[in-house]
Amino acid sequence: MKKVLSIILLSVLILTVFTSCTSGSGVTLLNFINSEADAIDMDGKTVSISSESDYKDALFEQRANTAMYDAIINRLDEIEKKYNCNIEHLEHAGSPTVIQNMMSLAVTGDSEIDIIYGHGNNKIGKLAYAGILYPLTDLKDYIDYTNSEKFGTAGLLEAAMINGVPYAVQPVQWVGFANSFAFHLVWNTEQFTQFGLPNLHEYYENKTWTFENFEKLFEAYSAVANEEVDLIAFQKGYFALTSLYANGVKMCNYDGSEFYCDIADNKSIRAAEWALNLFNKYDDIITTVGSWETDGFIHEKVILQPVQVAAATLFLPYEVDFQYSLMPFPSGPDATYGEWANFVEAIRGFGISYFSDVPDAAARIINDLCEPFPEVTPTGLYDYYNEQVFYNPIDVEILLDVGKYARNFYSVGNETLWQFKDSFDGKQTASQIIDKYKSRIEALVEEYIRPNFEGYVYDQLYGNK
Repeated sequence: MKKVLSIILLSVLILTVFTSCTSGSGVTLLNFINSEADAIDMDGKTVSISSESDYKDALFEQRANTAMYDAIINRLDEIEKKYNCNIEHLEHAGSPTVIQNMMSLAVTGDSEIDIIYGHGNNKIGKLAYAGILYPLTDLKDYIDYTNSEKFGTAGLLEAAMINGVPYAVQPVQWVGFANSFAFHLVWNTEQFTQFGLPNLHEYYENKTWTFENFEKLFEAYSAVANEEVDLIAFQKGYFALTSLYANGVKMCNYDGSEFYCDIADNKSIRAAEWALNLFNKYDDIITTVGSWETDGFIHEKVILQPVQVAAATLFLPYEVDFQYSLMPFPSGPDATYGEWANFVEAIRGFGISYFSDVPDAAARIINDLCEPFPEVTPTGLYDYYNEQVFYNPIDVEILLDVGKYARNFYSVGNETLWQFKDSFDGKQTASQIIDKYKSRIEALVEEYIRPNFEGYVYDQLYGNK
């Protein structure tokens, strides 16, 4: 890439499963907080923010001596002065300390940490289910989680939501945080030209980026394939699962009169059959990789690959010496075109400890902290990505467009969906796979997905259509 970002983000945490916790006693909101007031006086009280990272001397995954790190330091100083408080940041570099602290809080009810930042493996969502986070519906006067431009879409908040109640928000105006676990296709524009393949942006601009035209790429490349270079690299399970969502499968859907699980709908089977057919028919130009491996793309051994936002905007610019662009995952024939398929693996953001004795002040701090940083993005995220990262403004449009309808399907009932996606190994037909998992997925939807979809997510994402 011609430009690179000045920060490095995202370390994957070790998966931690919370089994059972007590809910703890409630807290009383502070009397001195006035939702109409511009500032409050906390009389020097300390507010603790706990987070976890694999980097030492980091702030919310931002390494020291980077633009984002310095901007966060300045912001925290401003907040301390505004509210006359002391903000203590507890960074647990690569350790489970924060998790242990939260588990202890669940047992003792001691108030040691006020604000919690989490990222990989949906730690924040697990803390919510463990009864350790404060429901944001009780703090809406101080942190308006319905502001999706600032805190993330309903589908993103769904990763830390219970019964339609969100427990955390994500600072989507920060660089690298917009729909950050949504998948995009990166494609090597130079190799596409070399092999006589079409400019994929034309499909995006003409609104013809469909399963059919996507498959034509496989047909075209098969005719000119280089034996050392494959067309695409992906993990088959993720590709198949995304294909279902790309064909309009929502797990929980609404037909105008009732909410229902749509895993066994014909559109689900058609999408699964399409994915399996691609695997079988074009196996010789497909590289099968683990979830986040991008070595083949980096070394020009594959020319197309689905990746996370962080890889597309933060990691690949440092690793490649060729031009690449973005595309959404294509739209299936049964889907609403433009609701680009995606799913959220975790929320990367802030929640408030249920045991904090200043939850409303904590909400105010999160609200202020999640504002954009003028010193990093003086004219907004669009201009920043356009000027600092990508060659083509269309890439920026796609970056910010994909993920608006992303849903949290990965981290709820994790084991069931993980096993479901890994069944797409060519040993069973689409109907056999769906029949095998239908009842388990329906139970998962009823317990985890429908309460959020019916109670909040549907109205926010689709209710005005």
